Amino acid sequence: MKKLSPFHLIGYATTAFVRNFGTLLGLTAPGLLVFVAAAVVGRLLLPPGAAAEAQLALGEAGIVLSLGMLATNLALIPAFTGWHRLLILGEARRENGRTFGWDGREWRYLRNLISIWLVSVGVNLVARLLAPAAEATPALAIVIVVTLLFCHLWIWAIGGMTLPAAALNDGRSFADIVNLLQGNVNRIGLALIGIGLLIGFVGFLLIMTLSAIGLASGSVYLSFVMTFLLYFIGLFAVVSVLSRAYALLAGAGSPPAPSL
Repeated sequence: MKKLSPFHLIGYATTAFVRNFGTLLGLTAPGLLVFVAAAVVGRLLLPPGAAAEAQLALGEAGIVLSLGMLATNLALIPAFTGWHRLLILGEARRENGRTFGWDGREWRYLRNLISIWLVSVGVNLVARLLAPAAEATPALAIVIVVTLLFCHLWIWAIGGMTLPAAALNDGRSFADIVNLLQGNVNRIGLALIGIGLLIGFVGFLLIMTLSAIGLASGSVYLSFVMTFLLYFIGLFAVVSVLSRAYALLAGAGSPPAPSL
């Protein structure tokens, strides 16, 4: 039984951006163009002065940015599948030679993402039902919070491994994935926590630096863009962790190909 190293998964996910930055930009260009267009329109709709924050949250600018985020996430699904293939097989291009497209694998990927989200929502609903009892018993509240954290880690460690399987079209069932993960669920979960903390720390340093030079302080719009960038990096970091774990456990793949 192969045992994964969380430190190896974190290190691999971190260096994957540097090794394949050009390919990442090519894969994500359609999604980023959608977001940039929405961000520009949203910024044009922002009025000057103190009303900007309320307008961003509730007005036309907020609606445009929210729709832009939704469209961006959908446009990024082919980028996710391409990133999985690049890190596992060493080739981001599809069978038709293109780096971007939408076919059966993207629909399966989207289905698996929605399934993960629905399970996560179900766990959160159970936690909310237990909230009144937790408020009355602090010890129970701690147990619920810790259990909730582990549940979400297990959901992403187990369900998340169905994503590279969908990207590769390898036909593994959910039972096959569970069998593949024996003894490594917590290790993958630790890697996901670690990469999240690392990105959060880098984001904190970036925000502090921009605030120190007077760029981020008081700018709702700039804060939104920075939050999106960290969210974007976090998504592909998670995909990188899952890709490496899948490649090691399934014995699939080859070294990553050079950037496009």
